[in-house]
Order: sequence, then structure tokens, then C-alpha cells
Amino acid sequence: MLLLRPMRIFLIAVLGLALALPAISIGSGTAGRLQVIAWANRATKTAVPPADAVKRGTYCKARPIVKLYAYVRFQGMKDKVASTATWYFNDKRVFVFPFKWEDGVAGRTAFELHRQKGALEKGRYAIEIRTGRRLVGKGAIALKFGAC
Repeated sequence: MLLLRPMRIFLIAVLGLALALPAISIGSGTAGRLQVIAWANRATKTAVPPADAVKRGTYCKARPIVKLYAYVRFQGMKDKVASTATWYFNDKRVFVFPFKWEDGVAGRTAFELHRQKGALEKGRYAIEIRTGRRLVGKGAIALKFGAC
């Protein structure tokens, strides 16, 4: 019984530290947060998703599309930080776009994916956005054509 008491105190101290660390690290990071809010096949100048955009699940169009846009909302970002947008098709990495974040601290923007020739194929598309080597947001959508 004497051995259990010190161990219980140690576990409580470790759990308390583990619960405190995420709260400490959230505010001290160099990157903010980003959320994929919609998917569409066209862009708008204001980065507001068009009326036919979908938020999640399946994006279904009558005919194959040439471009896919991931609309995102972000906050806590910093300009001039090295960033990447990585696109996946059916869980395989297909394109990495390196850039410096230049969209400000908070707001909306859109990321575009297209092929060099022809339309996109049906399947699962996903995007991961990293800034300062830290994952700040990701999302995925199933793209289908024809009768849905």
C-alpha cells in the first residue's frame, strides 16, 4: 500500500503536465489554423465559395471538370512563412505546391488543382496545408460524374 501512494501522486503530476502542455504549445506556435470549408470547380474573386459548392462528402457534377478548388478559412497565420499545399488523389500524393504565405493573419482563400491536359478523374481528392513545417489544415472530398 505504501508503494501505491507515491505512484498515484506521480501519475497525477504526469497527467496534469500532459494536460497543460497542449494549452501552452497552442499559443506559442508559428502557424495558425486553417479549415477547408467547401469544394467547387470554379473560383470567386472574394474567396467565397460559389452556390454549387459542397462542404463535405461527395462533389457530383454532370460532366468531368477541369479544376477543383478547396476553399479555406484561416486564422492566426503569419505572412512570409514557407508553406506547402499537398494534393492527394486516391490517397497518393500527386502535387506539392511550395509557397510563402501571403494572405494575411485571418480570412479566406482557395487552393486550385488541375491537370496539365484534360479533365480530372473521379475519385477521392484531399489537400494538406502546412506552414512552417506544421500541418495547419486538411480536407478531402469524393469527386463523381454523371447521375449521382
